[in-house]
Amino acid sequence: MTSEKLATRFLREWCCCKRCVTRLIHGRSGQCEEELAKAELAVYEAPICPACCGLLHHPSLCSIPSDFRTRRLDENLLVSVVERVESSGFKYMACLLKAIDPAIFSVREHCIWTKLFGLAQANSGFSRETDIAPASDADGLFCTKDVEAWRRNSMSAKHAWQLVAYPLLSAVLKVGNLKLANVGSSLPCSPTTILS
Repeated sequence: MTSEKLATRFLREWCCCKRCVTRLIHGRSGQCEEELAKAELAVYEAPICPACCGLLHHPSLCSIPSDFRTRRLDENLLVSVVERVESSGFKYMACLLKAIDPAIFSVREHCIWTKLFGLAQANSGFSRETDIAPASDADGLFCTKDVEAWRRNSMSAKHAWQLVAYPLLSAVLKVGNLKLANVGSSLPCSPTTILS
């Protein structure tokens, strides 16, 4: 069993949602962004994920139902954003959200990383997957360098949520989807001009 698969198994046993497992283990990669955007991951999981508090898997926080215009949904975050934007009377060309990570997310992620470091074997720093196949799962634990690499490359819950929410809102509002990296270059004026 590879170190990533083993870490994934532990995170799922600790009730982390699939999107959090993806963003924590696979981090800032193209594969990660594609995985996060999958709609089938927006399912209610019980209990609520200890890393994102449901932000990345609860349907009322990260999905827009196809029948939202005919059925009243007061509890859906993205539907309420769409309704507010459409009722504002403003004309818009693009979708750009500003969000902050609550401090509790950092504390929760720190606890998860601490648990993973507790399971890691302090060896010479080489990944166990390059060694001889382990006799059991206990022998195949990942090393601290694996956990350090995952932590360095992990993605914040805020960034992951934006990757999920932007395409949904852009499709419903029929506007362009602004990528986080090229926000300034795709607007006719600077972002500060639009906000002021």
